[in-house]
Amino acid sequence: MIRSAIVISLICSENGPFPRRRGVMLLLTRPTILSITCLAIYAMATIVTLDPASSLGETMLNVDWLKPFRLFGTPRHFKLSWATRVTLLRILLVVPFISCMLHLNAPELRESTRLLLRHIAIVLFACMAIGDALDGFLARHYRQITRLGTFLDPVADKLLIVSSSLLLVSQRGHVEGFLLPLTVVVLFIGKDVLIVIGFAIVYFVTGQIHVAPTVLGKAATVLQLIMVGCVLVAPEASSVLPGYASWLRILWWSAGGAAILATLVYIRAGSRYIERFERARANASSGEFKESV
Repeated sequence: MIRSAIVISLICSENGPFPRRRGVMLLLTRPTILSITCLAIYAMATIVTLDPASSLGETMLNVDWLKPFRLFGTPRHFKLSWATRVTLLRILLVVPFISCMLHLNAPELRESTRLLLRHIAIVLFACMAIGDALDGFLARHYRQITRLGTFLDPVADKLLIVSSSLLLVSQRGHVEGFLLPLTVVVLFIGKDVLIVIGFAIVYFVTGQIHVAPTVLGKAATVLQLIMVGCVLVAPEASSVLPGYASWLRILWWSAGGAAILATLVYIRAGSRYIERFERARANASSGEFKESV
């Protein structure tokens, strides 16, 4: 089925309204990207929502290559919580959000169509931002905090922030008159890249998946979401609120500063976690040596 979907995407790319690419660039056309992205998200959602009691669920959840991704414990004890479902929905909504943003400045579209697409993007963004607060509330209030949800929640945040930042700084996806500075985008993406690298280092050193959001990190994420939302509604807000453009510039540089501070906090937290792990392992090795003697 996956192979057929990719072939269909390639055919659409060749005969559709998009220009034909040569060689590997043919794979980078928009229908192919959207198809592969949707298939990947659907496959992930299918795997994590399998019923462990069923024969298919038990077989899939015990496959060797899936074991590193088993963040939810043993298959018999896994149950997808509502908080995790909201997080998965946030990830799924990123695809139509990107599709709308890519056509904000399309010259072949009428002004009214571009305005409608921006309004749809605002609604999708608001749903994902509200979902960010909702899944956290559900997880805490109903005690649905799981390793899978703890892992997917920052993934959803990073997908939304990175994609929206790249779009708002591009010529195709920016809001007219409110182009996001490239330096701010570099700070946002640099923060996420360093966090992912740190996550990988912690995993390879300790052999454990350690995801521990900090207060400053969540505050930086909230500030970035507010900044993106304010940029999306800037044309309407600037016509009502005097000095809105100056206030918006202060907001996006504040979000960039918060990203730097959050990165430093995460680096410190990761370093301390590795130090505690090495100290505990050294103490355990020393205890075993004394027992053997």
